[in-house]
Amino acid sequence: MTGHLSEAGRGVGGFTRVALVILMVIALLAVAPPADAAPVVVVVESGGSTLVDEDGGTDTYTVALEDPPTTDVIVTLATDGQIEVNDPASLELTFTTADFGPQTVIVSAVDDDVAEGTHSGTVTHAIAPGSAFEYLSADPGSVTASITDDDVADVSVTPTSVAVSEAGATATYDVVLTSEPTSNVTVTVSDDSQVDVNKATLVFTPSGPGIWSTAQTVTVSAQPDSLVEGGHTGTVTHGIQAGSATEYLGVTPDQVTATITDDDFSVAFELASSAATEGNGGSAPATVNLIVDTNGLALDDTGPLVPVGAEVQVVHTGGTAGGADFTFTS
Repeated sequence: MTGHLSEAGRGVGGFTRVALVILMVIALLAVAPPADAAPVVVVVESGGSTLVDEDGGTDTYTVALEDPPTTDVIVTLATDGQIEVNDPASLELTFTTADFGPQTVIVSAVDDDVAEGTHSGTVTHAIAPGSAFEYLSADPGSVTASITDDDVADVSVTPTSVAVSEAGATATYDVVLTSEPTSNVTVTVSDDSQVDVNKATLVFTPSGPGIWSTAQTVTVSAQPDSLVEGGHTGTVTHGIQAGSATEYLGVTPDQVTATITDDDFSVAFELASSAATEGNGGSAPATVNLIVDTNGLALDDTGPLVPVGAEVQVVHTGGTAGGADFTFTS
């Protein structure tokens, strides 16, 4: 009887020891980290965000490992074409077992010629193959920078004032875009009743022939007429044709004002005492004064105002004498 109780006691005691071991294992598992939990790569943006501009303003952020690695860890950096980091030829950060603290990344904007307004650029991080095994599954994330643009979509017209003449003198002006367009831009050129232009449209492209940064020249000439107008003006206006790059559709280019020198003048006659004799053999002399409205023209005073031999019709009291009746001799 006594031996039976002793075996029973050992059985109970054995069960108790097994239960205690199980409870200890459970407790250890409860406080131990999951076997697949990766160490953390810590990325901290200065001021909580990254702000840069195309005029040269930069910003920074830091990258660090939370725990020392068993071997080196290399974090690679990749940009999207809108921003640059550090030296573009060195896009890696190396962390060692002895030096795994914060490393600074300097972010700058790519200064392009496109008018984009405020836009963004992203730096993407990754763990390079061959790094410490415990960090291979870590996700370093990315940093997005806000970029302030320094380009404006506009059309430059120079000069905006020119001088032409009805006698044939012409003038030119240049048209060019101030920023690289996202697609072709067509500038329309319209004259008025006083002037003519040699081009109706100017096409600017992002690259190649007609590239946006090369000025295109417009020639302006006066409309010849027989009106005595004196000095007057004509206007050339410009617009942006539908279908052009979106950022240019709201642009209104400057107009060009042409100052026009007139080449027309008027001639009148009045009776006077100066001698101008009828040339068809008639016996009654007729004398006239030649009165010329030069309309502000700079006439050559080294010769006669009306060329010798010119025929002019004269209206006087008593009828009309044909041009053959009067010949200017001086």
